[in-house]
Amino acid sequence: MDAEVALCEEITQLQREMAQRAVIEQACGAVMVLASCSRDDAEELLVGMSRQLDMELREVAAALVPAAKAESVVWQMHRALRRARRLDVGGRR
Repeated sequence: MDAEVALCEEITQLQREMAQRAVIEQACGAVMVLASCSRDDAEELLVGMSRQLDMELREVAAALVPAAKAESVVWQMHRALRRARRLDVGGRR
């Protein structure tokens, strides 16, 4: 019975670590896009941020991912508005 409990605890721990790693990978992807850098450089930037802020890497990543998604939406809206404005101005001529 003890072995079964230990195995369940280990599985839970591994699942938690995988979920945290997924957030870190998303944050690395966001940094790669925003900073036009490689995967390794993105992770180095995140690690540096976590040291400067005295936060765990997973905490920095968890804070960055929603911000990066919001930034992406803002840029998409900006491009759409510029495109619509060009079409409107072009249609008036």
